[in-house]
Amino acid sequence: MKTMVLVELASQKTDALIQALIIVGSERSIFGGLMARQKIERIAAAKFQDIVQHKLFGSIPPIIFANIISRCDLHIEKEIDVVDAGIAWICQQEKSLISSALVFSRIRSAFLSRGDRNTIQERFKTLPNGEKARILIKYFIFNLN
Repeated sequence: MKTMVLVELASQKTDALIQALIIVGSERSIFGGLMARQKIERIAAAKFQDIVQHKLFGSIPPIIFANIISRCDLHIEKEIDVVDAGIAWICQQEKSLISSALVFSRIRSAFLSRGDRNTIQERFKTLPNGEKARILIKYFIFNLN
């Protein structure tokens, strides 16, 4: 019952969705467990642009954010949109290098053009520890010539 309430609230407003994402990401023993988390992540994928614009976007737990951006039903126009959201999220994280590796391991590099890859290199300069992150992430994205 509590699980259904959490999922129902998450589907109504972005504020409630962000709170639900924080709850399911921080509670290992969340009532409803994996099923509730997956439903809430599905809602987040559908409302991805809304959560990216939310003031608490950076509060989404790392594994939850990674799960959302790796979903096939993620509501985006281009994969570079995920990169932009990932960089915005990484900039709000304490452990930016670990967060960078987590996010960029989920980016579908096959959907990035050569121009997108060049843009990403420029955007790395905005990251905390940008040069270290660039070296680390090169493995995930730039290994395609």
